[in-house]
Amino acid sequence: MDRVAVFFDYQNVAGWAKRCFNTNEGHIWPKKTAEFLVSRRQRPSELVETRVYRGRPTPPGRRFLPERTTDRPPTGRPPV
Repeated sequence: MDRVAVFFDYQNVAGWAKRCFNTNEGHIWPKKTAEFLVSRRQRPSELVETRVYRGRPTPPGRRFLPERTTDRPPTGRPPV
């Protein structure tokens, strides 16, 4: 039996759901969706983990974010 972990990029999933289903709501239930995906596999599989990653929202009026969301102005020390 295969052990399967499912990883979601939540910002992309929500954005595509809004576009595909023409709705303001683009949210999914990650655990239920992962269970569904694993149940559709051809090989016997067991869901062992579901992970959800999301980006930080863009602040209003700010188009460009730093290269990394943890970037800060220089303080003489590299970021940890």
